[in-house]
Amino acid sequence: ETDRLPNGWQHRLNSVSEVWVPTEHHKRIFERDGVTKTPMVVVGQGVDTQTWNNSASRIKPLEWSVVDPDGHCKERDYKFLSVFKWEDRKGHDVLFQSFWNAFYNPLAEEDDGTSATAAGGACLV
Repeated sequence: ETDRLPNGWQHRLNSVSEVWVPTEHHKRIFERDGVTKTPMVVVGQGVDTQTWNNSASRIKPLEWSVVDPDGHCKERDYKFLSVFKWEDRKGHDVLFQSFWNAFYNPLAEEDDGTSATAAGGACLV
């Protein structure tokens, strides 16, 4: 989640025996920002594909009522779930505004005539 090293990091990193980074992208950033005296290894993302395999039958489907206990979303809605640390730099304000700009329609009605929260059956939880 970075495009630059914080000030002073290159000096510290140049004094260690090895630096591990998750991607080639990160390696280029570290090198560009002055980490040149320390061997750097791209180790890849840490994902256990045996555990995080969506075809594994031992993984139970998510019970939507756990995520939306108050029932704001309807079963047929397309659901957007965003999980992030609640801080300004994560852009929750941009997420919410973008969602409502794209989907909100105060004139939309559900099949039963009640007002819809979002056009096209979209729900942000």
